[in-house]
Amino acid sequence: MKKYLLLTFIPVILFMTGLSQASYRIELESGKSVITRHYWEEDGWIMFYQYDGVVGYQASEDTAVLNNFFR
Repeated sequence: MKKYLLLTFIPVILFMTGLSQASYRIELESGKSVITRHYWEEDGWIMFYQYDGVVGYQASEDTAVLNNFFR
């Protein structure tokens, strides 16, 4: 019985660790995409952290921010 309980508990733990690493994919009008953990919109710009700084792209109708939950 304990063996079956352990076998069902391990996948739940693995699934929860994946939830904590959720990220966003920003698709640009040029066709490129950037993956980041956090983004925000500021005065018509999409801002996000990349490496050791902040990067911004001007938001347009062709720029999309997608929840990249299921990579």
